[in-house]
Amino acid sequence: MGVSSRVVVSALIALQAIVHGAGPAWSATKVSFGQVSPTATIWPGVVATKKGFFAANGVELDTVSIGVSPGMQAVASGSLNIMHNTCNAVISFIESGGGGVHLSLVSMGVHPGVVIGRKGLKSPAELKGKVVGTSSVKSGSTILLRRVLKAHGLDPATYDVVAGQGSAQIFSGLQAGAFDAVWLVPPQSLVAQAAGFPVIGTFKEAGH
Repeated sequence: MGVSSRVVVSALIALQAIVHGAGPAWSATKVSFGQVSPTATIWPGVVATKKGFFAANGVELDTVSIGVSPGMQAVASGSLNIMHNTCNAVISFIESGGGGVHLSLVSMGVHPGVVIGRKGLKSPAELKGKVVGTSSVKSGSTILLRRVLKAHGLDPATYDVVAGQGSAQIFSGLQAGAFDAVWLVPPQSLVAQAAGFPVIGTFKEAGH
């Protein structure tokens, strides 16, 4: 399905089975929805909530932010009903012996990620010996990150990759000086650029 593919548990689609199976006299069904970080990838669910689509169909959506691996554990244990995550996180969890989770829906769109450097950074070459932040070291997004940096001549062995959970969290790390560069998606990527943090690469360059 491609490194950049994501498991998109779109609220409007993923909850259809729940809503349709509730019968004609719907009572409020509480559904716990996990997200790694509040990014544009889950905006359809935000819009649906604001518009009252869920409430109109007897569904109460409880959204929580949780890490990639903890999210898989939460789904497996039943403390989360559904989780928006990368497909490779689900596959890795299952291959490592985990159970109770499965892919619900896969999106094949181009990854909107961009690589953002600390203020004053001119090129990826300046990241030698530096720290780059990502959501999960083993995620598909990190593979794309490494490909982008390699395309700019930066050998993977010359910099450190450190996990900092989701886009919102690693952006905070960049702002605090904990990271010299991170990959971000909207809206954090847009906020970062507006604040003067330079874009030093895009995931489109990875050729996924």
